[in-house]
Amino acid sequence: MKIKALTFIIVALMFAGSAQATVYYKGKQLRDIQVYTVKGFCYDVSHSVPDPEIKRWRLRFAQALVWLDKQHQSKKTYHLEKIQGSESKTVRDAIDMIIDVLAGKYPNITPEMALHQWVQFGRRVIVEYSEKTVTNTKTKKQEKHIKWKFELKPLAKPSSPQQTKKLLYRYPNNNFF
Repeated sequence: MKIKALTFIIVALMFAGSAQATVYYKGKQLRDIQVYTVKGFCYDVSHSVPDPEIKRWRLRFAQALVWLDKQHQSKKTYHLEKIQGSESKTVRDAIDMIIDVLAGKYPNITPEMALHQWVQFGRRVIVEYSEKTVTNTKTKKQEKHIKWKFELKPLAKPSSPQQTKKLLYRYPNNNFF
């Protein structure tokens, strides 16, 4: 019995030590659900309004969210308040806005519905950002080429009733439940 207990404790400590990075903001750890919320919020803000000024934010959000993913999956500990940079500032501003919405500072937004939508969006967000510096062959000057993507994965298609019938007829005598 002592060996089982000791083995359990060792395994638990091994998994506790191999956790993902810890990203903190205002003393609170950002877990996966908070990262999804930030991603979904940024997607919602930048894609729900057809204003050209807001559409320009998509590039900045893509850059910041790729940066946040990288920090979140690293083995180090990060405190967003201590990191200077546009990516950190963008993430901090997004989190502050989410906190304001959840605190009810925007009466025209239902906090629970917004949070649910942001998490659902955040789980489906595809975000990519890369910069490459190349030398222009004509001008011999270095140019920065940016490649980015900020979109949602499509929703999974529900199966058709015909496919379900085929499966049921294929396995007629199995008890599934």
